[in-house]
This record gives sequence, C-alpha cells and structure tokens, in this order.
Amino acid sequence: MTDPLPSRRRKFDLLESGGPSARLRLVTAYYGLSAGLFGVVIMASAIYAAAASGSVRDRFLAHPWRTATSAVVCLSMVQTWRLLRDKRRSGAIAAAIPVLIGMVSQFRSDAPIGWLSLGESAVGLILLATVWNELE
Repeated sequence: MTDPLPSRRRKFDLLESGGPSARLRLVTAYYGLSAGLFGVVIMASAIYAAAASGSVRDRFLAHPWRTATSAVVCLSMVQTWRLLRDKRRSGAIAAAIPVLIGMVSQFRSDAPIGWLSLGESAVGLILLATVWNELE
C-alpha cells in the first residue's frame, strides 16, 4: 500500500554536502577572474610592445623587471585561486597577506588614507575570516 502523504525531503545544504559556500565561491572567483584578467593585460602589453616601435618599445625593454614582477604577481594570484578552489587554508593566508600589507602601508605613509580601498580590504578580510572553517 502506498503512503498517502508524501515524505518531505531535507533541505539541501551546501556545507553538509561538502560543497563550498557562496562566500567561498565568491572569494575563489575573485582570485580566478583577477588572475585571468591580469594575465590577459600582461600578454596584450607584451604583444603591443613587440609590435610597436620607437619610444613604447624602448620603455618596455628598458624596464624588464616590471614585466617579470607582473608575471610573478599573476602566477601568485593563480596559485591562490588554486589553493582556495581546493579548500586549502594556505590559500586564505596567501590571499590575506597582500591585503594586510596594503592596509598597513596606508597607515604608514604620509599620503591621505584611501578609505574606499581600506573598506574594500576590510571586507575582503572579513570574507576570508568567514570561510576559514570551510577550509582544510
């Protein structure tokens, strides 16, 4: 005999299913998109400098460390994205270090404090802190 009342299904919970929360997906997507866009800008500027002639090419070739530094920053963003995607706490630490350095440097300089940048950094740290328990 069939049951006249349908059984209620449990509500789907991402944390119980092992999937990442929306906050963790947001932080991970931020680093993935930032790394991708940064990589595209580096490649576009390198192609432009190779195709251009004159002062643009001379400036690009006169400062190769800027390009190398940009490539290292892009690779670190990709690694941070990979660590967060794999739910590693080292990814959250890697994401927090540059944010903290930026916040401290704003208070140590003589320039006026950029409150919007400071607020953005604080929101980023809060997001990282709220997903800490989801990371391994």
